[in-house]
Amino acid sequence: MRRSYWRFLILNSAFLMAGSALGGEIVYSNDSQFNPLNASNAFARSAAFGSAFVGLADDTTALFTNPAGLSFLTRDQLATNSDFWLVDTFQESLLFGGPLGPGIGFGTAIQYFNDGTFDGRDGSGSLTNAYSAGRWDVEAGGGMELFRGLALGAEMTGERDTLDDLTTTDLTADLGLLWRPLKDFRIGAAFNDFPLSAAAGSADPIFLLGTSYAFLLDRSNRFLAAVSGSFETTGASSFQAGVEYGLEGRLFFRVGYQEILEDNDLTGFYGLTAGVGLILSDFYFDYAYLPYGDLGTSHRITVGYQFTAPAPSAPPTPAAPPVYGRGLPDPRLLLLGAPPVIFSHSPTPEAADSDSLSVSPNVSVDPVTAGKALEEKGQTSPALELYEQAVHENPNNVNGWIALGNLYFHLNQKKDAVYCFEQVLRLEPDHLNLFDWLEQYKTINGPEAAP
Repeated sequence: MRRSYWRFLILNSAFLMAGSALGGEIVYSNDSQFNPLNASNAFARSAAFGSAFVGLADDTTALFTNPAGLSFLTRDQLATNSDFWLVDTFQESLLFGGPLGPGIGFGTAIQYFNDGTFDGRDGSGSLTNAYSAGRWDVEAGGGMELFRGLALGAEMTGERDTLDDLTTTDLTADLGLLWRPLKDFRIGAAFNDFPLSAAAGSADPIFLLGTSYAFLLDRSNRFLAAVSGSFETTGASSFQAGVEYGLEGRLFFRVGYQEILEDNDLTGFYGLTAGVGLILSDFYFDYAYLPYGDLGTSHRITVGYQFTAPAPSAPPTPAAPPVYGRGLPDPRLLLLGAPPVIFSHSPTPEAADSDSLSVSPNVSVDPVTAGKALEEKGQTSPALELYEQAVHENPNNVNGWIALGNLYFHLNQKKDAVYCFEQVLRLEPDHLNLFDWLEQYKTINGPEAAP
């Protein structure tokens, strides 16, 4: 009896979809038909968050929820996702995306939904030939950072639905905004499933709004929280929330929750979700467990690979000491695996020449200013001592940490440089350009980048 009920639910959803496309009298959104398989973001990480992803959108799966998040991608990613639900229904997805340049990213995907095979019956109820139902999706989109921390994204989806010998096609579009007022705080909004084709009767626009915040517990561990809401004109609106704990940047534990805000006379489309993630070198694995009550249980598995940009024989050297937030070298061009150093260690002192900076004992000179004058003359060791003096006397001296970090970096003492830049962000966390550079550098260089 239960097996027949499940099949009836799926079949009824398929007929609603086909009927709306043919007759134009029924408007019923894809996400409202049967949320577990037709949700906009089927990948495991988003699902484990309770689908609270519109205000997070920090990986390639932003294509499905908020394409503006593609703007902030730092590495190319290739991922597959499998979703196994009740009876013999399943979904397979293939996704690829990455950065095209500073503040510009793209994503493309193909998905197949198999809604199972059903026994056909004639008007008297006698068995006839069996038939099946399914759907193909092809999606492509991109995002661009319009202003500092504010990005806009767009995505298009082509859908081809089949029910026995009946076929319908739809074309829809998504628009998204993502704002990062602080490096660990995001606010996102998206307008999804907007119909573009004349026959797109099965699509009903959905408005999504959400936010996320990351709490850095220490240099290696992070706690991430996200909340969002989805609002439909003819479907059921809902509230989502999720949290993630990242251990050493390698192992992740996730819990989420989704609550339907209206009584749709169905149970099982909401409740708790859970999942785990693991990063091994450039590979990552995500799993999500979604219990749907009487409707069964969904298991989602994502396997992905993040491509590392090749490194040349030597890092670039700017012509002049970079000003904070500008002129920092592209992390994609850095050497991997810089040898470990000790922060308090200074390079071998260089012999002072006749052009050494002379300071009158009666004149107070800022050590950072004096250090830059020495650095311009090529006297890096005395300059380094002055920069260290500046941050030692005043640990809140942002300019001192910037100058010290830049000089350490040029001296190939990368871990010391990272430590200095982290102090800058600790004092002034709203500088997104340095935050982005540092995140890219850590992503490319891995554990070797940790101070």
